[in-house]
Amino acid sequence: MKNYLYFIILLFISVACEKATAPNYNVNGYIQKGPFISNSEVILYELDEMLQPTGQSFRTSTNELGFYSYNNMFLISPFVEIVADGFYFNEVAGEISNERIKLSVITKIDTFSHVNINALTNIEFKRIRNLISEEQMSIDKAKDQAQKEVINAFQIDRTLTAFSEQIDISSTSLNSAILLSVTSILQTNQNVFGVSKLMGDISFDIELDGTLDEEKTIKKINEQAEEVPIDKIGLNLTEYLDNFNVSFLIDTSFNSIMQSLKDQEQIDITDNPVLNPSPVAGGSNILDSTFKSFIPDVDYYAEATISETDKIKVIVKQTAGPGQVGFSYVNLKGWDVVYEDDEYWLRTVTLESKPGSTDLNMAFMFYNRGSGTISIFKNEMNEPYDTWDFNWGSNHGSGYLFPNNRPNLGTNLLALPLNTEIPTGFDYIFYMENYASEYNMNFLVEFIDGNVSFIEKTGYNYNFVNDSIPVVNLYGNSISQVVLGIEGTGVFKIYNQRIGMEQQIIVK
Repeated sequence: MKNYLYFIILLFISVACEKATAPNYNVNGYIQKGPFISNSEVILYELDEMLQPTGQSFRTSTNELGFYSYNNMFLISPFVEIVADGFYFNEVAGEISNERIKLSVITKIDTFSHVNINALTNIEFKRIRNLISEEQMSIDKAKDQAQKEVINAFQIDRTLTAFSEQIDISSTSLNSAILLSVTSILQTNQNVFGVSKLMGDISFDIELDGTLDEEKTIKKINEQAEEVPIDKIGLNLTEYLDNFNVSFLIDTSFNSIMQSLKDQEQIDITDNPVLNPSPVAGGSNILDSTFKSFIPDVDYYAEATISETDKIKVIVKQTAGPGQVGFSYVNLKGWDVVYEDDEYWLRTVTLESKPGSTDLNMAFMFYNRGSGTISIFKNEMNEPYDTWDFNWGSNHGSGYLFPNNRPNLGTNLLALPLNTEIPTGFDYIFYMENYASEYNMNFLVEFIDGNVSFIEKTGYNYNFVNDSIPVVNLYGNSISQVVLGIEGTGVFKIYNQRIGMEQQIIVK
């Protein structure tokens, strides 16, 4: 009897010690096909490093906006699978679904504590598992590759700048526009079973090689993209979210993405050999002449579709540094490539289509900051039929980057052009990537006219003093941001003496 009691005491101590040493996790997020409704079921499964279940799980449910939350979970492993099951708002029909749908995500919650679940996380699920188990990729690399392959499956010529579980369909950003495009294509002319089946078909097809090959599935996506009611989507979501006092402003990228998909087959290949370039900032194709400013350390592509009888040459010529134009031969398709660095390490990259090639692709990346020109020559032309200037990196000096399209928490006030007009009643961010300086950056705000006011909401690596002259302090050697709600109307300026910034913004 004594031995038995001794064993029980040891077992109790062992379990208690294990719980005491296990990390304590919090995780929350939104579930969105369209937004899930209240009382949708959410189950979190703990996984080991090979993404196999450990046997531990947690249950919760959503509020009226599809928001879920887990607090103070004791987990041995940070790898989790989260599965949501519920009714949702159909953004195409403008009504609540009449059947439940299941969506999943696989993630690592010591990296992200805010984890959204959506159509992208659901489709990439199987591919991520395969890349980790078969190719021994890290979960971050697997996610990055899988989500690019999913976007390619929908023929969307944009690049996500965040993992899919970080994207909120109800925010205003390029990333949310990409997600909304995917979910609208899936939903158009479909009931819940049809949406689930199409997601499953795509997920199964790309699981092993990352490529969508099934002709029926490709045809289905194309047909549904053609039928998406572009003008209704934003109106339906705005009206629905307004019921919960949530302001929604659809990103203009959504319209351009969907219109590009609708117009793809209407382009005359003999007039313009470069097809499907992205027409807005944040797009992936450097051959889009309307997009002249790139973000450093982000993947871009020189991508074109030409006829078998056409030939094109592209010259990417760097004219200023200190950064450099980078490129990769990985996944090179259809191009012959020659590059040369001059005595000042300014690089010129020349691409020529190979004879008979019709689909051309090559990866580019831009480092630090710099500028240059891109010229495109068609067939045997001696003069380019199109040429334009481009730049990358900060416009305010080395070491500080103010990207406008990440993260997905609102428009970055530090990246807007002078005298930009913004609508009142929305969230905006001060967002800075400081890779090269230990100095904090103080941004002073001067109210010029009207009754504009700031409401501090959330952020990291910052300090905000909301006085008669508000000051936003973003920390050095870090990525820093603060989300501010803006109320009222008028004009204000943002100053920073170190980098010579003087930015005027009009609130309407």
